[in-house]
Amino acid sequence: MWLILHHDDVTEEDKRFAVTEEHAYKKTSHFRERLRECGAPLRDAKHIRREDYTKEKIIQAVNRAKALHTDREGRYPKYLATTVYQLLDKVLEMADKNNNELTR
Repeated sequence: MWLILHHDDVTEEDKRFAVTEEHAYKKTSHFRERLRECGAPLRDAKHIRREDYTKEKIIQAVNRAKALHTDREGRYPKYLATTVYQLLDKVLEMADKNNNELTR
């Protein structure tokens, strides 16, 4: 899901595949197919190419993830959301403070 947020908003259908206390994990190709529909580069070995995830796309993903994470009281979301953005938000903040570009 984190990779989808770099390319598109989460859909209602995506939410049906969320792992929650009420909805256990089930192996599915849903998110891989969504990435393919978004035009995200996929390889069988799940390699991610740096040039396909620019600083602008990272910022988009952070903003989309923030919008999804509406209830921040708990340690982790109990609905379709991700907290990966919190780490990236700090990395972006540190890079801005040091006037550095994200290079890796």
